[in-house]
Amino acid sequence: MSSSNANWRPSSGCSRPAALPVAPRNAQRLPKILVVDDQSDNLLAMSAVLSTLDQELVAVSSGREALKALLDDNDFAVIIMDVQMPDMDGYETAAHIKRRPRTRDVPIIFLTAMGADPEHSARGYAAGAVDYIGKPFDPWVLRAKVAVFTGIHLERRWADR
Repeated sequence: MSSSNANWRPSSGCSRPAALPVAPRNAQRLPKILVVDDQSDNLLAMSAVLSTLDQELVAVSSGREALKALLDDNDFAVIIMDVQMPDMDGYETAAHIKRRPRTRDVPIIFLTAMGADPEHSARGYAAGAVDYIGKPFDPWVLRAKVAVFTGIHLERRWADR
């Protein structure tokens, strides 16, 4: 995939631009990554960091939008979520996600400017996260972790066929 953000989809529900080719029906769907952050600059940075992986990025700017995206489509390989967001923070959003049978097994990686001190990371893990990464973060590490979870997701999808 090129470094363009061809697979990035904004939260407004817009579909892919008309200029992009449509995959054949029998082609394997790309794994979906849900990115949740209330700062548009962070969403843009995440799409740039993850654009080299073969996946579809779904970016939303709040916990409520994340829950709606998960209701609309439960086929996400991993969720990357900020902790500090207005109205519903990442911990509360994760608790809602983990309570739903359809989404409880989707791995959540918290990516936050709060840092990775033991108190905050323990709260993240208690909320159901599989990882807790402080900002600034190493893009290579994040890509590697996302690649592992998307690989597991594809293996499960293949095994369920």
